[in-house]
Amino acid sequence: MSAVSKKKDKFERRAFPRFKAECPVHYFSQDGGTWSKATLEDYSANGLCFYSGETLVQDTKITIQITSDAHPTVPPMAASAVVVRCELENGTRFKVSCKLTRTRDKDTKRHHYLRR
Repeated sequence: MSAVSKKKDKFERRAFPRFKAECPVHYFSQDGGTWSKATLEDYSANGLCFYSGETLVQDTKITIQITSDAHPTVPPMAASAVVVRCELENGTRFKVSCKLTRTRDKDTKRHHYLRR
């Protein structure tokens, strides 16, 4: 796992560094109504990016789950998010960028709302 580096000629607007990590992600789209599997690309304190076999419309609300055994350095997560961007990549898969809106502590079952 490593932080994604900033490009020298491009201003980085992110509040938190992104960390590369490839592992399974499960998401539930309120539009589709079923759980789907994807592959995590990177994550930060307030968002994540994953590859999916299906397109997700911008502003779609989704539920995300990453299990504790998915990757040794990626924390388990249960969260709500909103799709910021979805782009076709290599004609075979979609790169989906999401902003986290709420996380849930699996131990205490308490929800944590993230600032917008």
